Amino acid sequence: MSTSPLVCILTAGRGTRLGSDLARLNKAILPLGDRALISHIIDAFPDDARFVIALGYEAAQVRGYIELAHADAQVQFIDVDPWCGPGSGPGRSLLACADALNEPFYFVACDSIPTAPIDVGDTRDWIGVSRVPPDESVRYCNARCDGDVVVELLDKQRADGPNDAAFTGIMHIASTDLFWNALREQDLIAGEHQVSNGLRALVDQGSLHARQLAWCDAGDEDAYRDLVVAHHGFDFSKPGEALFLYRDRVIKLFADADQAARRIDRAQNGPAVFPTLIEAPAGYLAYDFVPGETLYTCITPDIFEAFLTWCDTNLWVRTDVDASSYGEACHAFYRTKTLDRLALLTSPSQYDAITHANGESIPPLADVLDAISWDELCDGCPTFFHGDLQFDNVIRTDDDSFLLLDWRPDFAGRLDVGDLYYDLGKMLGGIRMNYGRIKHGDIQYELVDGDARYEIPTAPNPEALTDILRRYVDARGLDWSRIEMINALIYLNMAPLHVSPFREALLASARQLLADTVYVTG
Repeated sequence: MSTSPLVCILTAGRGTRLGSDLARLNKAILPLGDRALISHIIDAFPDDARFVIALGYEAAQVRGYIELAHADAQVQFIDVDPWCGPGSGPGRSLLACADALNEPFYFVACDSIPTAPIDVGDTRDWIGVSRVPPDESVRYCNARCDGDVVVELLDKQRADGPNDAAFTGIMHIASTDLFWNALREQDLIAGEHQVSNGLRALVDQGSLHARQLAWCDAGDEDAYRDLVVAHHGFDFSKPGEALFLYRDRVIKLFADADQAARRIDRAQNGPAVFPTLIEAPAGYLAYDFVPGETLYTCITPDIFEAFLTWCDTNLWVRTDVDASSYGEACHAFYRTKTLDRLALLTSPSQYDAITHANGESIPPLADVLDAISWDELCDGCPTFFHGDLQFDNVIRTDDDSFLLLDWRPDFAGRLDVGDLYYDLGKMLGGIRMNYGRIKHGDIQYELVDGDARYEIPTAPNPEALTDILRRYVDARGLDWSRIEMINALIYLNMAPLHVSPFREALLASARQLLADTVYVTG
């Protein structure tokens, strides 16, 4: 028998309590800080620990993340069947791993996040417990204790006794034969096969102990988003995407694997402006961390001028295109995408409840959109493009060059070409809104009697940067008013992808900018 800890992590469940947006990713690989939830668990155990990971829902996402982030870990994957429907549940998932867990082992549910290293010196049967308010206790399996000995389990029942505590989802099983025999009983609790079936046998034997553990719960959407805000100051996540910076490797996951494939195609077949990608499983792209600073942290007028020159030489490669098909792509990218994005909002009241923005009266959004000259807007400038060219996605490298991150997958389905105007609109939008600071919660918003009052941080020295960009545009005979319009549409398109209050601040700012552009009449 090995002396290194043996740890089972369950990732098979669908995570239905997370809501539809979060549940597009397996719960175990939702990001928290710079790593996935499962990395927080793995890192709580010694380096020589062995892991058995139960797979089910979006199993390929879990496998792919472990391959990229924990390639040196000792991992055995177990496919759970069934992982959903009648008879499924954490108990069933754990039983699927029984043959691999034929010695004392640790168990961690993937939404139970240790916040301190697990002490592996306690070789008894034990469960980690923590005090929770009685009104919240019905969400948990609760332990009633006599000292540190568990004398009763209250599964999904209110627990308000002086010696009651919630099971954290972290445990150590020493009496393996007794535990497995009891776990095979098919009694269901709340329609699922629960781990408590096996724990009750240890309670009856009098061997199950309770240990207070430092942990956090990521079991439902509110709990997870609260953890994200606690780590970052703000929830800047997008549905179906996750970004990790872990052990000098950048890893990005897309629930839609085609989104990753298109980005990889553009990076490999376009100009050399993106990081060198590492071979990665479907749905992922990855590259080694590149030393440097984001442009937000080092931007000066001279550096911005140097960056524009670099983009001219390296990024914005002019492309000959068929005018008709390119015009169709521009219409799809600007008009159709905008309307599709707005449809993601639950109702027009989410944007038309705003009648003023920082005290300035603004017209209804439908009137503004109807007044846009879409044909003129869609007379684009075909070049290779980045697609999200704000300064948090630009690295000024240690050799004073530049590298671009987080590029778009396509331009209305096209991989070969985009619109120079869109990159310039993104640049202007990133001057007016400092996304680097917003990601850390630096934003103020309130709606008072229809007036959206908001304050959003800008890039450093925004007037000088805007003037430099304006001179660049004028020197090339481009249309500044079109860039203003695209900036407003970018904010409008971003809004449905983000949570409050950034969503509402984007809507208010977009409508205010749209009302002031030359493409709006009346």
